[in-house]
Order: sequence, then C-alpha cells, then structure tokens
Amino acid sequence: MAVSKVNELLASSETNRSRKEIGNRKRFARLLREPAAIAVTMGLTDEVMRISNPSRAAKSFRTVSKDATISGLGILDYLGIKIAVVGSILFPKLVMKAVRGRVEFASNGI
Repeated sequence: MAVSKVNELLASSETNRSRKEIGNRKRFARLLREPAAIAVTMGLTDEVMRISNPSRAAKSFRTVSKDATISGLGILDYLGIKIAVVGSILFPKLVMKAVRGRVEFASNGI
C-alpha cells in the first residue's frame, strides 16, 4: 500500500513540473554528462562568484571559461559565456554583474 502511494505521488509530481523545472532538469543532466562543463560550473561557483573585485573576478572568469563547451552548457549559455569573456575585458563590472545574475538564476531550483 505505501509503495503504491509513493509511486503515485512520484508520477503525479512528474506531471506537475513547471517549464522552468523541466529546463533545470535538462540542463543539470547535460551538465553531468560533460566533465568540462562540470569544471566550468565549479570554477564559476567556487572561484568567480566569491571574488568581490570585478576586475579580478573577470580575469578568473576568462580563465575558467576556456573549457566551456556547447555540449555541456547548451548553445545559449555557451554563446553567453563567449560574449561575456570579450565584454569582461572592457566592462568587467557590468559583465560580472550579468554573470552573477545568470549563475544565480540557473542555480535557483537545483
């Protein structure tokens, strides 16, 4: 009885997922299949996000982002990173604010 109830609840939760939850699950699954994407994500969260100085954070971001791949991050995040790398040279404060926002948005709900 309890097992069937659990299975029923699990099936119900799958059908009640929002588009954002579905997208997060797909991104997370893609990330786990790609070791380089894991390294980039860990570098962003463990290094770049902890640096308060925008110029230093931008330099670290450029280093961490070298291993970014389309297969691990998806086309939009990959292109966003590549554009942000170039922009971070001229506008580190603005770009790092955008990077922080994207990382926080992407990690919300995971």
